[in-house]
Amino acid sequence: MKVVHVIASLTGLGAGPAYAATRFSCSLSESHVLGRVHTLMPVPRQSDVGCSVIGYRQSPVLRRLGISSDMRRGLGAIDADILHNHGVWMMPNVYAGTVARRRGLPLVFSPYGMFSQWAMAFSRRRKQVAWWCLGQRRAAAATTCFHATCESEAEDIRRLGFCQPIAVIPYGIDLPDPGSAEPPADRNGRRTMLFLSRVHPKKGLPILLRAWHRLEPRFPDWNLVVAGPDERGHLAEVQKLARELALERVSFPGPANGTDKQTLYRGADLFVLPTHSENFGIVVAEALASGVPVITTTGTPWQELERRGCGWWIELSERTLAEALEAAINLPDEQRRAMGRRGRLWMERSFGWPRIAAEMKSVYEWLLGGGPPPTSVLTD
Repeated sequence: MKVVHVIASLTGLGAGPAYAATRFSCSLSESHVLGRVHTLMPVPRQSDVGCSVIGYRQSPVLRRLGISSDMRRGLGAIDADILHNHGVWMMPNVYAGTVARRRGLPLVFSPYGMFSQWAMAFSRRRKQVAWWCLGQRRAAAATTCFHATCESEAEDIRRLGFCQPIAVIPYGIDLPDPGSAEPPADRNGRRTMLFLSRVHPKKGLPILLRAWHRLEPRFPDWNLVVAGPDERGHLAEVQKLARELALERVSFPGPANGTDKQTLYRGADLFVLPTHSENFGIVVAEALASGVPVITTTGTPWQELERRGCGWWIELSERTLAEALEAAINLPDEQRRAMGRRGRLWMERSFGWPRIAAEMKSVYEWLLGGGPPPTSVLTD
């Protein structure tokens, strides 16, 4: 079976569509599914992605759209059984739908939360242009089977009027070595709450800073670390708010990948993602896999956190976030570590990449061979 994965960009490999596209390709190859990722340049080193990648030059005009005649021609000549499109709103995502329709190839479409109500409202005018004028809706209509990472994302897809089958399959997670989940032995009595994600308006960082402003004077042994790449200049806005609030124990170390990311997780006592909207929230899974309890919001699909005793799932507001932070901070260290151990066990059992790849492979096989749909597929 030959699968071509299409994605506009592989920047930010540690999370989001870039992470999913490359890890699906790598993990599926271990299940004897030949996969290749087609994307726009620049292309990372193969040693960094672990799978075969083909890069295309793009037009210097309107670069935010990712226009590439090279990619359009290249995809038109591919040898593939299935096309798998990752992401929305750029021309490579349109090219995937066009090629699938013209060649009669099954198309799997992973929007990765970009169809949520919050995401559709953000930069709404630009997205309407892409949807109606640049062919994105027509490309989506060519989809044979959507891929949603959770049931709420499947509901977002249905709300847009699409009636194709939807495979509900979460991200997989790369599990760190169990020893790396233990915190450093000596941290001079300091404790750390960590935010690690894109610094983007969607992530709720102003609410986090205001909630921490309520608590910081009462918990002098705790620090807040806000790590991640800046998007849309939001980092400057967040740093300005931190100065206005006169926060003393907040740091902004910037992007973190690979060993730097794992070092941050390993040094954290608590992870917080106060997001407005997530289709999955891979950083939640990474934190749990690293043995760190999590506070996140009902804008994510992580309601199991509380039932499994490894975190808090709250409505997003300054008050509710401050209350959850205070509850977590007031726990004894060993109780927080026990929550982290439960989270790690949950990730091992349910979110390992071999299991996730096997679920996706069964969807591909069903699309090619017919018969009853896999249990992950919703047909109504």
